[in-house]
Amino acid sequence: MKKFVHLIKREFRLFFSNSVLRLLFIGAPILYGVLIGAVYQKGKITDLPIIVVDQDHSPMSTTFIDMLEEIESIEVAAVLPAMNGAKDRAIDEEATVIVNIPIGFTSGIQQNRLTEITLFVDASNTLTSNTALMAVNAVAMTMKAGIQIESQMKQGVPEYVAAQNYEPFKTTIIKQSIRSGNYLYFMLPGVLLTVFQQVLLLGLALTFAAEYENGTFRELVRKMPNALGMLAVKIIPYMIMSVGILLLYWGFSRYFNMVISGAFWGFSLSTFVFILAVCGIGVLVSIVLPN
Repeated sequence: MKKFVHLIKREFRLFFSNSVLRLLFIGAPILYGVLIGAVYQKGKITDLPIIVVDQDHSPMSTTFIDMLEEIESIEVAAVLPAMNGAKDRAIDEEATVIVNIPIGFTSGIQQNRLTEITLFVDASNTLTSNTALMAVNAVAMTMKAGIQIESQMKQGVPEYVAAQNYEPFKTTIIKQSIRSGNYLYFMLPGVLLTVFQQVLLLGLALTFAAEYENGTFRELVRKMPNALGMLAVKIIPYMIMSVGILLLYWGFSRYFNMVISGAFWGFSLSTFVFILAVCGIGVLVSIVLPN
């Protein structure tokens, strides 16, 4: 037992004597936690599927659908004649927005009656649903402007005046399955756990390589000839230090007001298995690539 404790201490000394390992294992979680938590930079999303329910079946509704298909960020996955089965089709296509064009859409516009396009939004993932919603809204606003400006210009209204007054139809947004309206709740946990995985992989990937390069591997084998014992000696220090990183992440969750819910022991067990698996992969890489 004394020999085992001595080797554990030796592994800690090897870790803290390597500046690269210290920087990766300690610096990266802090850096990414502060960076992602404080600043969220939106990426570019394209071809998000949406479902269109065209109950009007008119040239104007067809034009609206064609305009939707021209937008880079969305893709019309299906055009349905009625709302029946639209939600099931949206699930199959992984569409976050259903656009409902009602019966009488064109006639309402032509008769100056305020008609309505309804957008059903699955807000369980705000990143994708908001992007698709903004794209559909942009098309709707463009079409509104075009219809009203053209109508008023036919009545002799100057173009610059007509451009300031347009509302030929109304757009109603119904959001469903709302979990959170804050991107932080989706970004921070995923990025921090990815960083956690990477620092473990890099740290363990270097642990045997450092022994080979420093010429100390024979000494390690002499002191711990048992293979499982040697793996335990290499992995246990990183598992102990992982507790510190998890506490750091807990601190981030408190600072950024992110409520962590769920079964504590279930989370703890799955986290332990996750860390053990990542450590095993890191050791494997270190053995296969010994330099």
